[in-house]
Amino acid sequence: MLEKYRYNVARCARCGICRAKYSEKVHYVCPVREHTGGFEHYFSRGRVAVAAGILEGAIDYSPELVDVLYTCLGCKSCVEQCGSVDMRNGKSLVDTAKIVREMREDAIALGLEPKIMQELHATVSKTKNTFGGNLEEKNKLAKKFELPEKGDTIFFSGCYGVYRDRKEAEATIKILKATGAAPAYLADKEWCCGVMEYWGGNTKVARDMALHNLEALTTAGVKTLVTACSGCLDTIKDIYPEIIEDKLPFKVIHISEYLADLVEKGELKFTKEINKTVTYHDPCHLGRHARIFDAPRKVIESIPGITLKEMERNREASGCCGSGIGAVRALEPDLALAITNDRIKEAVATGAEVLTSACPMCVEQLTLAGRASKAKLEYINLPALVAEAMGL
Repeated sequence: MLEKYRYNVARCARCGICRAKYSEKVHYVCPVREHTGGFEHYFSRGRVAVAAGILEGAIDYSPELVDVLYTCLGCKSCVEQCGSVDMRNGKSLVDTAKIVREMREDAIALGLEPKIMQELHATVSKTKNTFGGNLEEKNKLAKKFELPEKGDTIFFSGCYGVYRDRKEAEATIKILKATGAAPAYLADKEWCCGVMEYWGGNTKVARDMALHNLEALTTAGVKTLVTACSGCLDTIKDIYPEIIEDKLPFKVIHISEYLADLVEKGELKFTKEINKTVTYHDPCHLGRHARIFDAPRKVIESIPGITLKEMERNREASGCCGSGIGAVRALEPDLALAITNDRIKEAVATGAEVLTSACPMCVEQLTLAGRASKAKLEYINLPALVAEAMGL
């Protein structure tokens, strides 16, 4: 609930850094503010002021306020720029993404959750995945690659890797097997990681997913969990310990970290040159949330023939894809698409032929906008790009 962030809310200096521009050439810190007329309640300073008003009893939740809460992408661009820092550890005291999440949780408790979010959370609760698919699809994936249910290294596919971007999941499995990782897979015992439920404010469903997955992973004997989904990575690595109030008994890494380690050791072998110019999009949950910026770039630059061209906004200053962990895309599709179009324009400006990312949700959203605008780009997830270069 919001009450536990009372101290953090009070730390906001209302200085306006969260509405500043990175430079005269690029967009505001908050992409939502940029596309909603610049009104205060659509970016960090205003959102925190609303939270303060609620805590002080000056205002209350309403359907209109809740609609505004669900326009936050949770991208943490504002947190990255925030001037309210704790000098003891250098971290921002005003985590707007978490504050908005708590307000969403309050809204759900008051019965004010938007209908679309109710339906999405009901789908996850019932089918154990974001898309309402049959868990048998995960069994098919396990059977196709002869993956055991138990092992030291567990591949966590997530929902996207099975129901939307099977190429990403299959490429990751091929890479792990080809590099000697001998991955195991929970198959139908793997449920949604709970990323959309957590950030959407539905803590109960998120907790159900987390507790089930942790039990299944423990039973499977996991020592290292590998995933190609940035949402799964950040949720399992950083949110699960918060939910269980304890450290995880296993290591959680992104496939880009696994590959970067092989590059460092000189053990990643390629059989094909990819003579193309590539630009990389930092997923918010891999980048600003999980602080993984170097690993994907190290992997891309190690592929023979590739030239990496950075977009103007990159790393900590990267623009969001606009999806907002599915919530903004579901509730405000036009807003999400406008934000994505900004990112596509940046990608095109680099002169790159290929736009890659290390998150299936980002790749899907970027592909959607890019094809609609007829941008001359090829869209590919990082594992698929690596698998191609490895001849897999």
